Amino acid sequence: MFVNKTLDQLPLWPVVILATIFVLMPFGEPHLVSKMKMLRDGVPLIPIDWFDIVVHAGPVVIAAMKVRRVVQLRSGSTDQPDAE
Repeated sequence: MFVNKTLDQLPLWPVVILATIFVLMPFGEPHLVSKMKMLRDGVPLIPIDWFDIVVHAGPVVIAAMKVRRVVQLRSGSTDQPDAE
């Protein structure tokens, strides 16, 4: 599977560090926190707000997928069917 091969090639710690930095940017009140507050309060979001959510949450999703893949490989199970 293409996604698994790509995740296997990514180094774990740089991905986790990058995700942490993107979640916390800008320092003070992070954009992701302010956008989540806006969603909670029912404030209509404009396209740039949705872009901010994707930019700041995207690396977190990739890091979570990478961590899941590392755990999966260490436990010995894979999602790939047996190759013949």
